[in-house]
Amino acid sequence: MLYVLHGENIEKREKKLKSLVATLLEKKPDAEMFSLDEDNWNLDKLNELIESAGLFSRNYIVVLKRLWNFTDSKDIVKKALIKIQESPHVFILIEDKLLAKDINTLSKRAVKIQEFNESSKKEKEEFNVFSFTDSLGERRRGKAWTLFQSALLDGKDVSELHSLSVWLFKTITLASNTKNAKEAGLKPFVYGKAKKFLNNYSKEEIRENYFHLIKILHEERRGNTPIAISFEKFILGL
Repeated sequence: MLYVLHGENIEKREKKLKSLVATLLEKKPDAEMFSLDEDNWNLDKLNELIESAGLFSRNYIVVLKRLWNFTDSKDIVKKALIKIQESPHVFILIEDKLLAKDINTLSKRAVKIQEFNESSKKEKEEFNVFSFTDSLGERRRGKAWTLFQSALLDGKDVSELHSLSVWLFKTITLASNTKNAKEAGLKPFVYGKAKKFLNNYSKEEIRENYFHLIKILHEERRGNTPIAISFEKFILGL
């Protein structure tokens, strides 16, 4: 999981960094912190942190300060962007200034890019909850789990993400039993996506996932397993 904070307003940027780290530590109090910059980084340590991406290893937060614009480390970070994106650990890239081409490259892998200049009053990008549901439809478990964690960090409610997931499997079910969007009662765009998602699940799996999600909600209402725990297990079990 990658966040990018850049811009020459250091005060605002550092304030956001502290806030982000505090939120991460609140959710994962046992997470270990690392901070690498152009003065203290070394190749072995950077590679170790990037390569250590197992779901069941200890969570950690890695702050990479000015390593993108530092010649010796940029190529290493750039080549590892996919691994960083899919990692359950959090990497936060801090830069004073990024070129448009760099922002374009990073935007393909980062959960969020925020710019902090005198004129920037808020982050340029908001988390798109439909990127999460799309990852479920695509059956990309690692991506779905990463986006789920990112959504929570962005302040999204678990119940909202769960409801959208129920809606997703409902639309896939409708698409599997109808010939067109009109018959399904769906908008053409939604219907088209649901049809594509059919390639990733059998009809039985679609049915099981739909009823599993409904059961998760009922179990929480009965005072059993909290929805956050059951829903995360559902994602990891896709």
